[in-house]
Amino acid sequence: MALSKDEQKILAANTAIDTLIKEGKIFSGMKIGLGTGSTALPAVKRLSERIEDGTLHDIKAVVTSFQTENYCKDLEIPVYTLNDRAIGGELDLAIDGADEIDPKNNLIKGGGAALLLEKIVAYNSKNYAIVADESKSVENMGTRFPLFLSKKRSKNWAQSASCARESKNAGLSSLITEIKSSTAHGKAP
Repeated sequence: MALSKDEQKILAANTAIDTLIKEGKIFSGMKIGLGTGSTALPAVKRLSERIEDGTLHDIKAVVTSFQTENYCKDLEIPVYTLNDRAIGGELDLAIDGADEIDPKNNLIKGGGAALLLEKIVAYNSKNYAIVADESKSVENMGTRFPLFLSKKRSKNWAQSASCARESKNAGLSSLITEIKSSTAHGKAP
């Protein structure tokens, strides 16, 4: 009998956490970044089980969303911010899910709302682990949902139009958001 989607996610999460513990990448006393989403949350649950069974202790978590923060609190995993002295702006490992993974193991993150915090946590981590089940596997990336691209506004608006055209030509749905730069007069260039 085939596993349901939820059972696949739990199996992927349990296998990832147990393997990372076995490889010494998850260890007692560590500072860990915990992601958000349908596969990351079962990984948080498995981490809590390994704390509860005594395999791990003194874990300090930095989370990427309110959802993960509340779940950690429910599971009694201590939550910190990157700015806390106990964390010191650096994590040993971040664990997160992915939205799509192609046959070459390229992946897309950011189909959800926690992308900025996920990027910050990943950037401040010595190691990064992605947990995914087979439902995230795709032949061509960027075809399941709009792929959001961010581009800093430039004086050359043709660059933005060119980026959008190139994305469409590659078969990607795109939405370009612009970060408006302010001048001394408070107006965008």
